[in-house]
Amino acid sequence: MADVITSIYRRLTTTVDSERCSAYYEHRPGKSRMPDYRQLDGHCCGFISALTVVHYFDPSIPPLDVLKHIQCGPDAGVDHDIMVAALAQFGISAVYCDGLGKKRLRKLTEAGTPVIVTVWPDEWGTDHWSVVRDVNLDTSRIVL
Repeated sequence: MADVITSIYRRLTTTVDSERCSAYYEHRPGKSRMPDYRQLDGHCCGFISALTVVHYFDPSIPPLDVLKHIQCGPDAGVDHDIMVAALAQFGISAVYCDGLGKKRLRKLTEAGTPVIVTVWPDEWGTDHWSVVRDVNLDTSRIVL
């Protein structure tokens, strides 16, 4: 019998300090320990990255709690200070680093350490948060 993958779609909204925070995302339950969340709107990549790492360590934490700490919305993204502070609210120690490189990323992912990165493609007007799932040093491919 083949495995059946069912996607769960969620839309969350809340208000923090009179600011509307929202996220629309997909969860694809799977066999990997790393949760598989997909961003379905144009602004919740920081929330998705934080939720992935929070649920990696404790899947019982309600997604709305993570959203309340990340506070992303259509008018505001997430900078690294907010990301580090939000993760700390869930007992996760995060350090902001520049230029880790593929070898260091590979060592971290092999050791089971979730790594959140920001990427900024030339054609985009802003950066994008994502979680590194794997690094292939032979092909120089980083799987987000």
